[in-house]
Amino acid sequence: MVVIRLTQSQLDDATALARATHAKWGARRGYYPNKFETHLKGKMGEVAVETWAVGLGRKVDSAFRDMSREREADLVIDGKRVEVKTWDVTGWQEWGRCVRPPQVPQLRAKADAVVWCYLEDAAVTIVGWSTLKDIEQVEVTVTGPTYNRLENHQVPLDEVRDLGDLLTTL
Repeated sequence: MVVIRLTQSQLDDATALARATHAKWGARRGYYPNKFETHLKGKMGEVAVETWAVGLGRKVDSAFRDMSREREADLVIDGKRVEVKTWDVTGWQEWGRCVRPPQVPQLRAKADAVVWCYLEDAAVTIVGWSTLKDIEQVEVTVTGPTYNRLENHQVPLDEVRDLGDLLTTL
């Protein structure tokens, strides 16, 4: 696990990116609630993973910063296509590490790995990662709070791969 505390500049950046994606997609039904807050969490996670990879001296292509590249993986790190999924710490147990079954083919087409994050205020914890095969092999279960239960592949925390292995394993 790695914790990245976002600077005010990074938070401002994530907010501007979230406004743009929410303006484009906010009125459409998504796999999860399509609210501004959800977009912001996602952008904060993407900025944090970008910061982590750049800090390691890796070659990073940040597709998430370009609205015309939304159908691509969020980041390409040393040639590895990485999708980032981020939840608030309060929803981590119920929702964290989840992918809706209809989303799996889309992810498989664009990503080699999914990086799992949760945030608490401006601190993003990058927990680890999974391959798409890892995700698909998890039995579909109903997850989420009682007011919003959904079928998901939820990767058990003890099956999440170590972040340090992300760039050497793929």
